Amino acid sequence: MINQSELDKALPLLRAHWDQWVTRDELVRLKDAGITYLRIPIGYWILGKEWLLPGDTYQPGGWPYLERALGWASELGLKCIIDLHGAPGAQNGNDNSGFSGGNTAINWTQPSNLARTTDVLVYLAQNLTKLNASKEMEGSIAGLCLLNEPWTTAVGGPVQLDTLKSWLQTTTDAVLATGWKGDVWFPDGFALDWDGWRDFLTPPEYPRNIFADAHIYMMFDDAVADLDAAGQAQNFCREDNHYRQQLERAGGVGSGVVVGEYSM
Repeated sequence: MINQSELDKALPLLRAHWDQWVTRDELVRLKDAGITYLRIPIGYWILGKEWLLPGDTYQPGGWPYLERALGWASELGLKCIIDLHGAPGAQNGNDNSGFSGGNTAINWTQPSNLARTTDVLVYLAQNLTKLNASKEMEGSIAGLCLLNEPWTTAVGGPVQLDTLKSWLQTTTDAVLATGWKGDVWFPDGFALDWDGWRDFLTPPEYPRNIFADAHIYMMFDDAVADLDAAGQAQNFCREDNHYRQQLERAGGVGSGVVVGEYSM
């Protein structure tokens, strides 16, 4: 069990990390390379101690550094997508959710954690809207991604796709009710071709800026992992390619699909 004094010792180390991990010069390099959008992952604990759950050992304090990055992005004409990578209860049991331990570490689907995650996103939508209207960050925040990679039954996880879909419906409605005008991305649960996504969050009932977020990692596909870059690109363009077929079958899912993560 980590006590408070040990947590307090971690804060200076984290501040040093936050201060150096992303610099303005790096954003300039990205812009010079032709990058136009940044996808910025955050954990719910960034909102402050009042958002922590009993037993949490996270250290809040990162919010000012997020604001700093958004200010740089605004100066440079870059657009940002804020992505909830770490949700209450951990949605995937991997390190990128803030708590690793596999399927046994996933408690996100407990009703209290589902509701808490919705509250987090409503709070984010309200505050990001205010930041987007400020002189320092005007227009830099283009969208909000509701959740990163919930570990669904499609990949051997415990999160039922129907549970995810129901939560996404409730949460999208709650976010839009705040007056949020930016894009909304929602995770496909590694099941972009699931029939349950058909006609989900589509116009005209919903705005035309709600998108399914698909993650394509060919590096984990043994059939193509040994191909060079040109070979992998050619393979992806084949009509019988699994990933291509998934994307082509995704018509009628939100207003379309974005590939939020991709690796060869």
